[in-house]
Parts: sequence; structure tokens; C-alpha cells
Amino acid sequence: METPPNKAVKTFGWIVAIGFVCGTLFKFQGYPGGNILVLIGGFAFTVFYLPLWYTSQRKITKNKWLVTWQFLTLILTALTHTFKTLHLPGAGLLYMVFFIYVFVVVIPVAFFQLQKTGISSLSGFNTVIVLMIMACLIFSSIGLANNRGNRIASEFFKNISQVHNSAVALEARNKYLLSTVQKINDTTVTAPLQKITRLRFLSDSVNGYIQSLRNHLVSVVENISEQEAGSIELQKIQHVSDLTVVTEELCGYGYDPKPGRFTGQELKQTLIAYKSALLAMCNGSAKEWMQNSVGINTGPGPDEDGNIRDWVFATFEGVPVSSALLTFEQLRHDVLSAESLMQDQLLRSLNQQVSATIGNETSALGIRLENERKQREIEQLESEQKQNRSLLEAKDEEVGAHEALTLWFIFGLVAAGVMIFYIIRSNLIRKQLNMELNAQKQLIEDKNREITDSIHYAKRIQQAILPAAGVIEGALPQSFIIYRPKDVVSGDFYAFFEKEGSVLLAVADCTGHGVPGAFMSMIGKEQLSHIIAERNITQPAEVLNQLHKGIQTALNQNKGGADETRDGMDIALCKIHAGGTKLEYAGANRPLWIMQNGKLIEVKANKQAIGGLETEYRTAFTHHELTLHDGDTIYMFSDGFADQFGGDKGKKFMLKNLQRLLEEVKELSMHEQRQKIEERYLQWKAGHEQVDDVLLIGFRL
Repeated sequence: METPPNKAVKTFGWIVAIGFVCGTLFKFQGYPGGNILVLIGGFAFTVFYLPLWYTSQRKITKNKWLVTWQFLTLILTALTHTFKTLHLPGAGLLYMVFFIYVFVVVIPVAFFQLQKTGISSLSGFNTVIVLMIMACLIFSSIGLANNRGNRIASEFFKNISQVHNSAVALEARNKYLLSTVQKINDTTVTAPLQKITRLRFLSDSVNGYIQSLRNHLVSVVENISEQEAGSIELQKIQHVSDLTVVTEELCGYGYDPKPGRFTGQELKQTLIAYKSALLAMCNGSAKEWMQNSVGINTGPGPDEDGNIRDWVFATFEGVPVSSALLTFEQLRHDVLSAESLMQDQLLRSLNQQVSATIGNETSALGIRLENERKQREIEQLESEQKQNRSLLEAKDEEVGAHEALTLWFIFGLVAAGVMIFYIIRSNLIRKQLNMELNAQKQLIEDKNREITDSIHYAKRIQQAILPAAGVIEGALPQSFIIYRPKDVVSGDFYAFFEKEGSVLLAVADCTGHGVPGAFMSMIGKEQLSHIIAERNITQPAEVLNQLHKGIQTALNQNKGGADETRDGMDIALCKIHAGGTKLEYAGANRPLWIMQNGKLIEVKANKQAIGGLETEYRTAFTHHELTLHDGDTIYMFSDGFADQFGGDKGKKFMLKNLQRLLEEVKELSMHEQRQKIEERYLQWKAGHEQVDDVLLIGFRL
């Protein structure tokens, strides 16, 4: 069942995603509020949602690297989309990095993952989601660039050429008028002539600055020098559809326009100063007429979202390079047009001041100028009509682009709907499977608990049948027992009997360990008790002979059945006579070690086990009688200690190392020997798993 925090994360993710998508749609369609929705959605998605999603996925997913890859991909996708849509600084570089990442990393990894897990798996499905997100970004960006950039750029080129030609004609007319007035030889025209001359200088200065600003922008977008930018043909400019450079260079980012050289703010101030200089040349009604007639307007205006903003932002923010170039030509045309209007105004005052001797010449000039003015107005009107038609055609192209983009958006929504359906379906299936798995898990846990409880109860029974340490210490005060089962219960066991003043001590290693070994050890202990305690057989060799027969009978061995078992045990059995001077021993694959006079002596066992199937090579167990002295130490053990893996190279401890260990501790008390032996065992074993039951008994007479 899904936890509330994960539900909260998913709910937050859906809200952010919807806001992000709506902001993108609003931005592309020119609706108000698009920028703020994209900004808030992108910020919330990358800063808040994705880290929460990544943290939750890392906890429940085994494939950590895939989650990390998806996390990085989603962050890069969201950032690229946000920067590109809002025309933020570095959007072009980030977009290039994104495409390189898509083709070099995302596509190979995605195909590898889909081939490995398939689309039906959760990891594979997540991969498809990531690919579809990036595909939507690519389609939207390409669609926006192509439809609103390259397809409109050609129309802008036509408009720029028309406006440029008109401006060239205006400039030629203004220069001709200035030269004509300069030819009039009359003192009364001195003041107007000075104003017209200053007017020509101001127009040249402003147009020169606009041309320099244009060259600077082209040099930045084309990565060429400003000198090369001044001579490059309009049609050869490659990046006219770029949507970031104009904003970065002319506007900047924030609430106030970017200051400095070659900026929109500097252009605005230049135009304001030029218009103020024109108006300063007029007086009275003429000034008011010029104020209304001059077309240079740098006041606040609406941006693409309909918000009233500074002229710089309203004119240049988020527009392609082609649009900025057209604006520059229009401004040059407006400056020259304002100069022409001012010239006309000054010539009207000239006609009032000039003497009658040159009135005819001035009148002729006035008539010619008036005709030129009317012809210019006609040409301007025709140019504006052509420009409007081109803009309408470009607008139609833009509308078509919006429609195409809307279709792509609808396709994305349909695809998202299909994905949501499969996600919900997958979640329902996964929840059903989880319920079934949880039920099976609970059943297994209950069974395991029952088995574990039973094994622990068996351990209590096994410990109860083993002789208490106090009983052995009462008969053998100087003794120790090291007993370490591999599992809860053990296949190794030891037995102790007191009979007619003598002591019998056995160390046995049954087939297997854990529960099977424990069952075998209980059978062996029961058979030993029956032979020694009830049948009064105490000679070790004979005890082992009888134990062999008893195990075969108990396990139905050698009856020719298909279910015959080869289970049995290895055992070492010794009998210490009263007084401790005589020892009898017999062994089945388990030797007896005696530390006598500082040397370790081995009494070998028979190379045959207790139980198992009879063979023609089996013989009766060998009886050994040994004379003991004060201070002799006897050791009996299973193979678990010597077979334990460990050390620096992970090898077995081996019997020879056990011998060396016993020789090292021979001078210590039995209690100290036990401590040293256990320390050495734990040191050797270290981080390795215990491989077998361990049993080692030592006593000193």
C-alpha cells in the first residue's frame, strides 16, 4: 500500500506538470501569464519535485543507476525547456548541450534498457516516458523556431529591403534640399540654413549609431567582426531566427533595461535626445505640430503577453534577429522622415523671410519641394501597403505555426493520456501483485516462524540430553569443552558416563549439520546410553562395534531397500580407569591426541565410520590401551575446527595448525587453554561463515 508521503509527492508532481504544460501552451499561443507559469513550473519541477521523486525512487528501486540517469535527464530537459521558452541567458549553449546529451547518452541508454527489460517493465516504461518528454521538447522547439523564425524571416527580408530603399530615398532628398538652400545668396536664410545643417548632422549621427548597433548585433549572432558585419549581405545572415541574442544584448533580464554600450536603453536615450533637439528648433504652434507629426515614439508599450512595459522590453524582448533588423531600418526611416518634416517647416519660415528679389527662385524651389513631398508620401504609402501585406502573410504563417504547434500539443496530450492509462493500469496490476506477494510472504513468514520455533525447541531438547558441564568437571576437574553449533541445533555431540569407578567420554560427529545432524546425534546418544548404561558394555572397541550395529538397525541399513541411507557418524571414545593411570580408546575416523612430556602423540582411529552400508573391507574396531602419567593432557575433537575457512587467504585451518596451537598452549591451565583456542578460532574465522559444527574437549589428569 502506498504511503501518504509518496501520494503527496505524486500530487505535487501532477500540479507542477500541469502548470508547466499550460505555461508552455500560453507562451506559444501568446496568451497572458505564459512566462510566469513556465518560470514557476520549471523552478518547482527542478528544485522541489524532482529531488523528492529521486529520493522516493532510490528507496524502492534496486536499479539505482537507472533512477539517477532518469533524474539527470529530467532535470536537463526541464532546464533546457525553461531557458529556451523564456529566452534566458545561456539558452543556446544549454540547448546544444541538451541535444548532444540526447544523442550520445539518452538514446543509447534507453535502447539498451528497453532491450534488456522491455516496455512492460517499470524501468522500461520510465525510459519511454523520458524519451517522450524529450521528443515533445524537440518538436516544440523545432516547430517554434521553424514556424516563427525561418518561415517568417524571408518576409522580414522583403520588408527590410523596402524600408531601406525608402530611407535611402529620403536621405538623398534631404541632402539635395540642404545643398539647394546653401546656394541661396541671401542673409535672411542664414539662421534657417544653420538649423537645416545641424539637422543633417544630427540625423547622420543618429543613423550612424543605429547602423553601428545593427553591426554589433550581427557580429554577435554570426560570430564575426563588426567590420565584416557592416558589409555582409542581408540574405547571408544565418541566424536570423535566433530568439535569445536580441534579448541578451539589447534588453537584459529583470525589471529595468540593460545599461551600457550598444543596448536598447542607449538607443532609447539617443532617440529621445534627437527628438528633443528637433523640437527645440521650433516655436509656438510649429512645435506642437512637430510634436504630433514626428513618428519617433519611445514611450511604454504592450509586450507579447499584453503587459505594458518599457519601450526597450516591448520592442526587443523575445524577438528574433530578423525583427530587430527590421526595427533598426524603421527607426532610420523615422529619423530621416522627421528630418524631412523639420526641413519643410523651416522652409515655410524661409518663404516669409526671403526678399522679393529671390522670391521667384524660392517659390520654384517650394513648388518643387512640395511636389517631391507629395511624391514621397505616395511612395511611403505604397511601401507601407506592401509592408502590411507582407506582415499579414507572415502573420498567417505564424497562425499556421501556432495551429501546427497546437496539433503537436494535442498529440502530446493524447500520448500523455495513453501513458497515464497504462501507468494506472500498471499500478493496479502492481498493487494486485503486491497484495498476492504480501499474502505469500506472510504465509512463508508464518511457516518460517513455526519451523524456527520448532528448531529452537529441538535445541532445548538437544541441550537437555547433553551432559552438564558441572558433571564432567566433577569427574575431570581440569577440563574444558568448546561447543559451537553451525546452526541452532548441531550434528556434533558429546557423551559422558561413570561406570564402576571409571569414566567414559565420547566425542561424535554425525553426518550433516543442522536439523538432519541433530536427529542423527539424538539417535547416536540414545544408542550409546543403551549400550553402556543398560547393557554394561564399557570396552571402547566393543562399544563402537555394538554402536555400528545399533545405528544400522535404527536406520534400516543393509536391507536392500531403495531408500537405504548411508548416514552415520565419526566418534572417538575413551575410558579412564580409576586412579587415572590407564586409558582405553577406540575411534571411528576420529583420533585421540595426548600431550605427554611436552610432545603431542596421536593415537590413530580406524578408517571407517559408524553406520552406513556394510562393505567387505570393514573390520572390528581396534582396541587401544595406554598408560598415563600425571600431567598428561588428552584432546578429542570433531573435524569442524580444522575445516574452518579463514585467514588472509581464506583457506582451511588444517590439523597441523591445530597441533601447533595445542603445543603453544600446553603449559597453560585448561581454563586458559580454552580462552586461547577460542580466541585463535575467532581470529582465523573473522568475517567468514562457519562451515561446520565445532566440538573440542580437553582434560588433564
